[in-house]
Amino acid sequence: MSSSNTSDKPCIVAAHIASDFQLTGDASNAAWSKANAVVISNDTVTGKPIKELHTTTKALYTDKYLYMAWECRYTTLTVFDIGVDTPSRRMGLWEKDVVEVFIMINEEHPKVYAELEFAPNGEWLDVGVDLQNDLKDFDYSTQSEFKIQVDEDAKIWKVEARIPVPLKACGIDGHIPKPCDTWKVNIFRYDGANNRFMALNPTFQDPAAFHVPEAFVDLKFE
Repeated sequence: MSSSNTSDKPCIVAAHIASDFQLTGDASNAAWSKANAVVISNDTVTGKPIKELHTTTKALYTDKYLYMAWECRYTTLTVFDIGVDTPSRRMGLWEKDVVEVFIMINEEHPKVYAELEFAPNGEWLDVGVDLQNDLKDFDYSTQSEFKIQVDEDAKIWKVEARIPVPLKACGIDGHIPKPCDTWKVNIFRYDGANNRFMALNPTFQDPAAFHVPEAFVDLKFE
């Protein structure tokens, strides 16, 4: 895969659904049959696939939500110890097992985006990012809902999320998605046990870098 050849870049297609549904964590609702899974298992530095940590994502949308789901193969889970506490917002969540989606808020402001992170122990983090003004808003919240399931026998952890639309971050307003719209996104996963960084579209930067809007790819709304 070449970072300079746009025809090589992956994309996600979000299928429209008529009704919203409750999350279960395993994307078992029949609505998900309309969505095509996209592989995000390529090393973010080299672009080479990491087959033993096979990871996929898929998307749906309504007038109220962008739905996203992930399936992540693992060898050993690496998470923060929260004991008996209820999982909550966690600074530094990216230091352990996590999936992250970066969603550009408005195409007129390509360096402003929402960063959402989900971990297999149920912890989460939202960050509003404005690279133009060197700003990261760690008090930001998308008000998203999500569920997690971990299948210890199959060694797969799963996330199912619904993100309210339109999004807003760092003073920039987004839009409600409509058929034929295209947003820009990138998706990452970190696997702590193997110390591997994976991406939907690798940034090809060494050391690994993630906040690279030029590497964002299309999220197309059907």
